[in-house]
Amino acid sequence: MPAINYQTTLERFGFDPELFYEMAAVFQNDASCRLAQLERAVSEGNVPAVALESHALRGITAAFDARRAVEAAAYIESQALFSKELPGRLEMQEMRSAIEEVAAALKLYLTRSASPRHRVDSIQAQSTHGIETNVS
Repeated sequence: MPAINYQTTLERFGFDPELFYEMAAVFQNDASCRLAQLERAVSEGNVPAVALESHALRGITAAFDARRAVEAAAYIESQALFSKELPGRLEMQEMRSAIEEVAAALKLYLTRSASPRHRVDSIQAQSTHGIETNVS
């Protein structure tokens, strides 16, 4: 499963490569902070904060159609909200890994040449590195 679906994300952002670029940059900053806050909430046993942070991670990963990350966050959120349980080590490893995978895919986009149009053409030309470029 690709880390992100570029085509559906670009559609969601109105085919605006600059908006995609801006949102990718926001993700890079916000996701790592949210993940750290989630990990802190887990270590403190703060179930409401776990629900809040996993919900935030689900939202920011859904913007990029990052299915693996969305599913990991949704599972943790559901456990916290409905079962009042903290995620286990495996669930947190999956969440961390999925977020890192999305961040790596977006980093490729962010490090492309200066022109947003070139970024779009470059990303569309490749289907490796965790970026899905075709709509299924």
